[in-house]
Amino acid sequence: MSMSACDALVLFGASGDLAERKIFPALQALIRRNSLDVPVIGVGFSGWSVEQLRERVQHSLQTHGDGIDAAATRLLGLLSYVDGDYREAATHRSLRSALDGAQHPLHYLAVPPSLFPTVVGGLGSMAGQILSAIVFTFLPEKLQVFAQYQFIVYGLILAFSLILLPRGLA
Repeated sequence: MSMSACDALVLFGASGDLAERKIFPALQALIRRNSLDVPVIGVGFSGWSVEQLRERVQHSLQTHGDGIDAAATRLLGLLSYVDGDYREAATHRSLRSALDGAQHPLHYLAVPPSLFPTVVGGLGSMAGQILSAIVFTFLPEKLQVFAQYQFIVYGLILAFSLILLPRGLA
């Protein structure tokens, strides 16, 4: 499999605490090192606008990052936002529209593990959400044969499904 460069970063859970405390400061550091120069699309279910997300990012960088500098300004310029319920097909359609032709988006799931199947499956369609929920609900049971490595194997399968099926299951 050939590896193509990421042409967009999709951050599910952009309105959450993990994004505020850890992810936005990390993105600032990546920009400072010239390691991030693609659109950053935040996805959340908070009723926010992109301006409200930018305010949250500014607060994050002032509180947990290196303040407002050139890298922070660049990050704010790269940001867009899709608001909606991860279970709704309209949210995933809005995300596809926001990706604006990106062929190799990187998806970061800063959401509770219980939402992973919904998010991963929903990237394709409602049928993908249902199929994904079934697969990822029964998969941990089948992985019990791996004993203490069960969750590592589960995580690898989830990661590879995002890599191999960036647009979802269906």
